[in-house]
Amino acid sequence: MNNKDELAVSSLEKKLLNDKNATNILNCCKVLGSNELKLAFLFEYIFKIDTANISKLLSVDKSAMPIVLGKTKEILSVEISFLDIENLENLDNEIGVLTELFYDLFNKINYSCDIEQGVKKLFILKAVRLFELFAEIRFVNKHVIHAFLAYLYFNLSRQDTIFSKEGEIISLREQDRSKWDVELINKGLFHLGKSADGKNVTIYHLESAISAVHCLAKSYKQTDWNKILSLYNNYLSINESPYVELQRAGVVSKVRGAREGIESIKSIRNINQLIDNHLLYSTLGNLNLQIHNYNQALKNYEKAYEYSDIDIDKEFYGEKVKICRQRLKMISRYQFHNSF
Repeated sequence: MNNKDELAVSSLEKKLLNDKNATNILNCCKVLGSNELKLAFLFEYIFKIDTANISKLLSVDKSAMPIVLGKTKEILSVEISFLDIENLENLDNEIGVLTELFYDLFNKINYSCDIEQGVKKLFILKAVRLFELFAEIRFVNKHVIHAFLAYLYFNLSRQDTIFSKEGEIISLREQDRSKWDVELINKGLFHLGKSADGKNVTIYHLESAISAVHCLAKSYKQTDWNKILSLYNNYLSINESPYVELQRAGVVSKVRGAREGIESIKSIRNINQLIDNHLLYSTLGNLNLQIHNYNQALKNYEKAYEYSDIDIDKEFYGEKVKICRQRLKMISRYQFHNSF
């Protein structure tokens, strides 16, 4: 790219950062086309995240980042003269694309041990600011934007309690709720309320509503599982994913007991899509452990261990396997002594 192109991109960067023109940002994303290039553009120009962390967030080898970022600059240097910030068609479509991209990326990195918590929080904060900019655009459907902002705020409020100092995941049951950020929760509630202005209910509405129930519960025991189950029933009406059915089954177990949860899993449609998903087996393992079905729980956790490719998950499932084997040995010894 020559000096003229570099100046063109620098001029664009200056305008984006100084004017905070959300429409122009969307325009740039539209001309870039590729999802990877859209995110690379946003991370470098808008979020100002360093190259090393961009490579982690995008799961792109660090050595390949100059190629990705170079391609972004090349396209923008060619297209910049054609950008018309007043007449971009289908703003809602581009916002929808970015919402899905950020939703998927957030869920991918939120429990990742490979990305530092500081980088995760920075990513969420920058995403919040970006979508708040989108919410300021006139003549766009804002209910989805507000629903996604609510989801981000609720999750941001709990970021400091998700991992221990040793880097181990802390379950929702064990998280210190006194450290949850009430101000961020209230911002989430504000945006959740604003999201109700739209006619259509999306996965972002339901995900944020489920998060709200958790955030408002003073303790794990006080969680309104019936409300969450109702939300999952609505969720399945718009997304019949077996993964959503699996999550619902976990909630069923909270309301009706572990045996009902297991039956719900058995009735999942297209369960074959989860056949190599460690979460299927870990959920079954947890439920079988609750009803003292240690033989089946052991098989479930061994499968979860087999299909997991994350070290911290393997360590967790390995510990569960040990617990099941210990319980089975205790039962065997008890039965042996009682046989005399």
